[in-house]
Amino acid sequence: MKQIGTVVLLLFVATSVVFLAIKESRNDPSPVEPQAAANTPATPAPEAGHVIAVYYFHGDFRCKKCLAMEAYTREAVQKMLADQIRGGTVQWRVANFDQKENEHFVQDYALTASAVVLVEMEGSKARRWKNLDKIWDLVGDEASFKEYIVAETRGMLERGS
Repeated sequence: MKQIGTVVLLLFVATSVVFLAIKESRNDPSPVEPQAAANTPATPAPEAGHVIAVYYFHGDFRCKKCLAMEAYTREAVQKMLADQIRGGTVQWRVANFDQKENEHFVQDYALTASAVVLVEMEGSKARRWKNLDKIWDLVGDEASFKEYIVAETRGMLERGS
């Protein structure tokens, strides 16, 4: 009898979690459609010199804050660093760390959740990287969030020159 009660309770909890996830995804219009991120073209690297790849990492489940962080980062990079993108010194990349081919990023950049990571590249090799961990504190302030992304990216560009 005790086992039946435990099973019923576990089923109730699992059903509640699924129901809440579905409800949030239906009732919460996101600033970015999740599939749009995967179709973002990468900027080709310049012949020589240093390139900063601005990665937005996410998992399969994406909450409202995660989607906002991606949208803010994309907009900051594409609009406020447009000259650097055109020049090939900055690249915008999105990766789902839950996909098998991207699992290595969790170890490579010590990821524990959705994150923005700046990676200084030399050719195809990462020279150094920085996890912009203040994004979780700034997600409620779009302007400050974007300023943080741009300032950190420009700072890494300057340090590598």
